[in-house]
Amino acid sequence: MKKINLRSFKVKVTLVLILCMLFSGAMSNLLIYKFAIDSQFNQLRDKLKVIAQTAALMVDADLLLQVPLNPEGINTPQYKIITQKLSKIREVNPPIKYIYFDNPELFEEVKDIWL
Repeated sequence: MKKINLRSFKVKVTLVLILCMLFSGAMSNLLIYKFAIDSQFNQLRDKLKVIAQTAALMVDADLLLQVPLNPEGINTPQYKIITQKLSKIREVNPPIKYIYFDNPELFEEVKDIWL
């Protein structure tokens, strides 16, 4: 049986080529993984934008502004109408846990509708 000389040039070149192939394979897997994660994240972002646009079209902004920002606002008919519409959106999209609206003019006033 022939003994392999680990100090020969041929063995060193072979080992370097094998290491280069392993490194390039690992890098390509990493890049493909990163691309797949970014692609899924962008797809999720686009889906959420569509859901938000649909919800914005379904809810009447004037009706939403009529809901008082105090605990008694829960008992108003406007709040109940908005809650019913948002419940329909949530039934169609089960992963959604919370839906909220904020008023960009008044940062301290946020209307939360917890379903």
